[in-house]
Amino acid sequence: PWRRLEAACIAHLETLLDRSAYSRVVIRVAPVDAPSVAGQLTALRDLYEQRFVELVAALPLRDQAQARDLRLLLLGGLNWSQTWFREGGEQTPAQIAAGFVRLLRSTQRGN
Repeated sequence: PWRRLEAACIAHLETLLDRSAYSRVVIRVAPVDAPSVAGQLTALRDLYEQRFVELVAALPLRDQAQARDLRLLLLGGLNWSQTWFREGGEQTPAQIAAGFVRLLRSTQRGN
């Protein structure tokens, strides 16, 4: 389950940081900013986030009650990368995403 989560995080981060028009809009346009399509945007976001709900639920966590917080922390950190990531920096998007998952995993005793 940790490898599946890592693969999803790498794909998520690489997509966000590809500097395409899509990646710039997907994070910056909230449903409230586009009232005519707010319902559609919310439904798409919820469908996408459900994938991460399932990935995190499959993890052998010490406390499954923290799964929601872990998911939100992870997605929030990945999504904020559009602000702090610099192309040509010390790490690639894949290395950053893998590092995030390793950090989360290290907090779980026995994993």
